[in-house]
Amino acid sequence: MLPISVIISVFNAEKYLSESLDSVLNQTMTANEIIVINDGSTDQSIEILKRYGKKIKLIDRENKGVPYSVNEGISEVKQPWITFNDADDIWAPNKLELQYNYLLDHKDLKILFGMMRQFISPELSETDKASIFVPVNPEKAFIRPAMLVHQSVFAKHGLFNTSLKAGDFIEWFQRIKEKDVKFDFIDEVVFYRRLHKNSLSSQHGVKEDFLKLLKAKLDRSKIQSS
Repeated sequence: MLPISVIISVFNAEKYLSESLDSVLNQTMTANEIIVINDGSTDQSIEILKRYGKKIKLIDRENKGVPYSVNEGISEVKQPWITFNDADDIWAPNKLELQYNYLLDHKDLKILFGMMRQFISPELSETDKASIFVPVNPEKAFIRPAMLVHQSVFAKHGLFNTSLKAGDFIEWFQRIKEKDVKFDFIDEVVFYRRLHKNSLSSQHGVKEDFLKLLKAKLDRSKIQSS
């Protein structure tokens, strides 16, 4: 097993949860631990998670949001490297192997990203499918599920901002770049992002958080220049 901890936050993901979790468990090189936070789901997610038994470390509690959940997961990890998945997305079968082997050859790196493909969830109506644009080619994915990061980055530079609804990763990564933490990406698809009604609506949350992120960046610039 690889010295990697996986963190997955789950909220009402019963439709996709098994497929997502199985993609994490069935890697060509597996992670040492998988921490799953059931973030107050009101559907059958917790029943699905309990079926996995000792394959996962399960935290079950009331809803507190994704940033709080991933921060809680980070506080529980026992391994030096950390990666994430969303409860509706799917990892490529060799995600961990590709990224970990790259980091072995590039020991100066603390963060590594990969490419993603997006796909439309099969259960959507033909009308909904026709309204969604899906890029034909893989894209660089500077987002949480495509990242493998050393735990020391969080220890030194802080966790995700729990006051943000959807832009917590953007705000965190901006802070990391300002600190000149070295990162890279591999030109390989490491995960598949599912497009469905909930995932599309979450994009509006990112827009709502944009002004907060801009203000925070300006505030940091003022502090650094003073």
